[in-house]
Order: sequence, then C-alpha cells, then structure tokens
Amino acid sequence: DSESEPEPEPEPEPEPEPEPVYNVDHINLHGNIDNYDVDITNGISILEFDKIVIGNSIALQNDNKIILVGKIAIDYYWQFVIARCDVSGNLEDGEEGREEFGSNGIVKTVFDSNSNSEITSVAIDPSSNIIVGGYTIDLSNNINFALVRYDISGNLDTTFGSDGKVTTGFNTISADIGNSIIIQEDGKIILVGTSNDDFALARYDISGILDDTF
Repeated sequence: DSESEPEPEPEPEPEPEPEPVYNVDHINLHGNIDNYDVDITNGISILEFDKIVIGNSIALQNDNKIILVGKIAIDYYWQFVIARCDVSGNLEDGEEGREEFGSNGIVKTVFDSNSNSEITSVAIDPSSNIIVGGYTIDLSNNINFALVRYDISGNLDTTFGSDGKVTTGFNTISADIGNSIIIQEDGKIILVGTSNDDFALARYDISGILDDTF
C-alpha cells in the first residue's frame, strides 16, 4: 500500500483589525505637547440644530470654552450664527447645569432678512468680547465686509458700530469678502479678505470705526 498524504494544516485565522484610533498632539497651556489617543467614535462632537448650519471657524475663550461660528439657513437665506461649547464639547444650552449662551447655546444675527450673510472668522478681544468677521450682501447685491461684536454671554454689544454691527464697502459696486480677523494688542481690529479679486484690509478702532490712520 502507498503511504497516505498528510492532511494540509489549517490556515491561521486572520487577526482582527484594530479599532480605528487617532493619535493627537495637543498643545497645553504651557506650550508643551500632550500626546494622547482619541477614539474616532468618542473623540468627536456633533451639534444638531433644527436648521442647516455650516461651521467656518473656531476660537477659545480664556476659560477654554469653544466658540464656533458660521452661517445658518433662516427663511431661505444664510445668516450669522455663533455657538458655544464647554470644555467637554457640550453645547452650552442651559441644560444639566451648563451655562446658557445666547438662546439654547446659539446666537443668530440678521443683517437683512432678505439677503445672505456669513461669518468666516472669529477672535476674542482683550475684554473677552467675541468679534466675528465675514461679509453681508445688501439689497443692491453689493457684498461688503461685515463685523459684529458680542459680549461674553452672546449679547450684541450696542456700543460697537451701529447696534453692534459694522459693514464696509470698498467701492460703489464691489465684492468685498472678509476672510480672517485679528485683534492688535491695543484692541484695534484688522479684517482681511478680497475686494474684486484683490487683497483687501480694513482696520477699525475698538468702537468699530474705520481707522483713517491705516
């Protein structure tokens, strides 16, 4: 009799793939890097609203609370919107012992109910006020730089500009879109963007008035 062939050894089962984990470098308050892992399923926070919202920029308050800015759809038009989260990423809606920012955690600001506006950038000034920059479209379809200042609770600062709002057009007919904002040590505000495909900058004093020395 011929010798029987040995049975093939069973193939090893493949090892399960590891759960997706991101390694994040976090800069702490002292400027050093804290390394830690964030699970993709638990390291994100999604804020749900009853309308379409698009987020564009973010800033941190001195207490590390998070300011989110962008635009929200109201009656077929985009308008300014701000939201604030606590350090755990929860919307500050006044629930479960959290502070309330604005109304249920968000603030909406309308320049004109029949035109579009959008926040593209945000900064916190030395007095802890929230200053946002972007653009608004007037009823003649001109696009203008737009600034708004809020107090730390999300209320419009009526001492700034006209009832808390400032708009700036560079030309009679122009497309002036503010994209980024910075606050100088003396509190003056610079908004940079584009005007008819060119670089454009405007500087304002702490009251929202154009600085004619600039």
